[in-house]
Amino acid sequence: MYLLKALVCGKNVNEGEEVHASVVRTGFPSSEFVSGALLGFYVANGFIGEARQLFDEMPQPGLVLWTLMIRAYVCLTLPGEAMELF
Repeated sequence: MYLLKALVCGKNVNEGEEVHASVVRTGFPSSEFVSGALLGFYVANGFIGEARQLFDEMPQPGLVLWTLMIRAYVCLTLPGEAMELF
């Protein structure tokens, strides 16, 4: 879990994508904590499209993930997308 937190602070996109692939292979994307860390990683690196794709692929995102995704749109000055998701 610390690796996921470290990814959000770092800027190594290749390592982040490798961790994401590993998470998918092991079946952890269903964990809200893991999914939140991956969302944070993509948003922190400016990959809002990848963050949204990850969000859309979640069967039932919880309140924390909804908040993360809406906040990401607002922080990236995309209020229309934030309202649409809301």
